[in-house]
Amino acid sequence: MTSNTDATPITLDGIGKQYGDVTAVTDLDVAIQPGEFLVIVGPSGCGKSTTLRMIAGLEDITSGELRFDGTVMNDLEPKDRNVAMVFQNYALYPHMSVARNMSFGMNSAGDYTQDEIDQRVEEAAETLGISAYLDRKPNQLSGGERQRVAIGRALVRDPDVLLLDEPLSNLDAKLRVEMRSELAALHDKVQTTSVYVTHDQTEAMTLGDRVAVLDDGELQQIDPPQELYDRPTNRFVGEFIGSPQMNFLPVDIRTSNTQRLATGETGEATSFEVALGGAPQVESGRYTLGVRPEDLYPVDTFDHSPREPITLEVDMTEPLGDVKLVYGMLAGQEITVQVDPHYEVEKGERIELVADPNKLHLFDQQTGDCVYHSHDVAEEQQVEQGSQS
Repeated sequence: MTSNTDATPITLDGIGKQYGDVTAVTDLDVAIQPGEFLVIVGPSGCGKSTTLRMIAGLEDITSGELRFDGTVMNDLEPKDRNVAMVFQNYALYPHMSVARNMSFGMNSAGDYTQDEIDQRVEEAAETLGISAYLDRKPNQLSGGERQRVAIGRALVRDPDVLLLDEPLSNLDAKLRVEMRSELAALHDKVQTTSVYVTHDQTEAMTLGDRVAVLDDGELQQIDPPQELYDRPTNRFVGEFIGSPQMNFLPVDIRTSNTQRLATGETGEATSFEVALGGAPQVESGRYTLGVRPEDLYPVDTFDHSPREPITLEVDMTEPLGDVKLVYGMLAGQEITVQVDPHYEVEKGERIELVADPNKLHLFDQQTGDCVYHSHDVAEEQQVEQGSQS
């Protein structure tokens, strides 16, 4: 996305929200760039919708400072912030036409003539592909069309900030995919600073210029989607981002012949060893190894010879057409492996696995913080090889 320098930057500086003795949001620091599409994601009750409502002015801010383009907004009424909000349930008036729903409130929100209102409604309807529905009532529209009307009502006001609170959660799976593409294309066109809240990490990854991951009211990580996936800052992010979720195994880190090894027990008096690339600066000790299902391979399908392969007894397989998921227990942990859909394996069989050494993560067992990404080591080695050549 090309940033719109005329759009409004938003700064959340130490923002907190308290409901009596309950803390909903803690010390949130986020700088949203002009024209950026920021997605806030996290499990239910993590504070994402509360954060959105504080930006809108629908919730008072307990602590910290909210600024739009440098102007403090804490005490401004919602109507004075030039913010438009799209809700999960569309919030359309059933007795009004589409055109009237889109224009409702414009007279109170600004000094518009009727001609200006009509022009804005027509332009928004054309952008959203709903020009043919302007005379219809909401009950004559599909869920996707009603959602477009709700978005159109937000756009006609030409807001400085567009806020979207789980706007696709009421749609069926196929329509959600279609609307994600439309929302991304719409944002590229209008370039309004936008904040989008969802519990769906797939939506977050496909829509956001950056994604802010919240848990228990605290910001865990904010980065572009691929960075979140490749370099989770802690175990929570590694587990939350990605489907199927990351596998976690307790391991011991030790050095053998100058090579760093992660050694784990299978629970059957046998062990496995995974070599960590680049001799990373990780102290010997007990850690949690993180590896994604697509980064575990049956030994006979991967060009890498493990010192001791990981042996997994298969409890269940799940064919999905494009891939097959294989499930089993290892060291008391459920493990998921993503294999080629035509790979032949059945329940009760044992398969030997190898982990891609360039796609491993180590997490501190006490804090959950990530202390090692083999992505970083692999990239450093590529840079060194490039400079030598």
